[in-house]
Amino acid sequence: MTPSGNGFYARFFFDNAVLKCDGVANSLAGYQYADGGGVFNQWQLFPDRVEVSNDFFGFRPLYYKATADCLRISEDINQLVDPAEPLNFRALAVFLRSGDFLGEHTPFLAIKVLPPDARLTFDINGINLQVKQKNSSTGMAVSLEQLHRDYKEIFSASIAQSRQLIGQRSCLVPLSGGRDSRHIVLELHAQHQQLSCATVKHQPPKSNEDFNVAALLAKHLTLPHVALQQSLSYQAAELIKNRLTSYCALEHSWFLPLYNHIKLTQTAFVFDGIGGDILSTGSTRLTAERLLLARAGRWDELAEELLGPEGYLADMLAPSLSIKLSRQQAVADMSLELARFTDSANPIAQFFFWNRARRTIGSSAFGLLGRVCTPVTPFLDQRLYHLLSNVPAEFFLQQGKKQVHDKLIASCYPGSVGIRYEDKTVTDNHSYLTTRIKENLQQVAYLSCHKPAGLKISPLLSRVPKRIISANFHHGSEFLVRTALYLHSLEQITEHGII
Repeated sequence: MTPSGNGFYARFFFDNAVLKCDGVANSLAGYQYADGGGVFNQWQLFPDRVEVSNDFFGFRPLYYKATADCLRISEDINQLVDPAEPLNFRALAVFLRSGDFLGEHTPFLAIKVLPPDARLTFDINGINLQVKQKNSSTGMAVSLEQLHRDYKEIFSASIAQSRQLIGQRSCLVPLSGGRDSRHIVLELHAQHQQLSCATVKHQPPKSNEDFNVAALLAKHLTLPHVALQQSLSYQAAELIKNRLTSYCALEHSWFLPLYNHIKLTQTAFVFDGIGGDILSTGSTRLTAERLLLARAGRWDELAEELLGPEGYLADMLAPSLSIKLSRQQAVADMSLELARFTDSANPIAQFFFWNRARRTIGSSAFGLLGRVCTPVTPFLDQRLYHLLSNVPAEFFLQQGKKQVHDKLIASCYPGSVGIRYEDKTVTDNHSYLTTRIKENLQQVAYLSCHKPAGLKISPLLSRVPKRIISANFHHGSEFLVRTALYLHSLEQITEHGII
């Protein structure tokens, strides 16, 4: 099936028992293969009903809002938010601490995201949601050699299937200094696919080691490679990002230069490595201690561990908002979600795959890039998922989490073995004092005029001198500004205060 655009909106309702539609009556967003695989959302209007469905993974967000006699759907949550839209404080309690929404929650009480592998039907009787249950990934005996053979075969086939979408056209790969994008580039190159690469440069003190490593690989393969500069202030980028990600991500504002580049160049297909890191490493969040808690079913303790300390949030929330964003409730909800993966071979990886990767990273790959191109995601392949999700967590801990993927890439593409990966400990040495002064003054001025209800900006004000003096502290305390701007964005879109 041919890939289609996204961002469509539809409102279905009954008028004198006749089903009517405002907006797009039939839609496919993403891509769907002949075998039913792919990454897509679709809906179709019939005389007596509407049927909405998505793919196995459900990483491409589709938001819906339903009443007894009306169904509204869109990939852009902004089109569903009404004035005075009630907020989902329970979901926000988890989100503001972890950065991720759980399950099908959004910031808004009446708006949900479609679950994976779902079919939602709307007819004269209202809505009916059916979700195919996933089989438990119970684990299997595995050798590194056999795992590599199967992984290589499946990933090569996944790339080949993806190339059928593209035909003779060129594609773009956002290339980092890590594993997933490198794996994609090397396999596309091995299959003689025409492609180019782009890497987004960072603001200091984060170094451009990421770009430098990506440039080495692109030069080695003689591929076109462009550096994309940050042109927006942090404040402006955050406000734009909040809207484009449907208020479902605290991160990803640094991704905007790529979004603008794709839009400007009218690039049709972009390969994204979403899901690859968790599947190939067993999750970077996996530790022996966390696994012990999961195996013992000590979900509350694990939830506390994953949520981490309150940090700046405790200082920022006024008592009236702190009560609504209860940590106790956040722990309880995260504990319930973690317990869903009790029988998994790797419960930590499964939790982060279906929550963080699907909900938060998905907001970047599809909420941002999916507005201007078709993101192609070769790691979201059911065969690859079933292979890697059945690898016991203990295997990744014994082998070394990154070593499993590193050794696979090295064995498949020996000609590129000498090219290093990004060293995340490298920092930028040059000063950007003038930029820090300017940004701090802008942020304080803006938030003084647009302070979200229930939020105290005194923690930010008291830290401004240190944020100006220290580049590392400026970078490390971004949560203060990011959270305040996020809550301000919610106030803007709902046209009422947070409390």
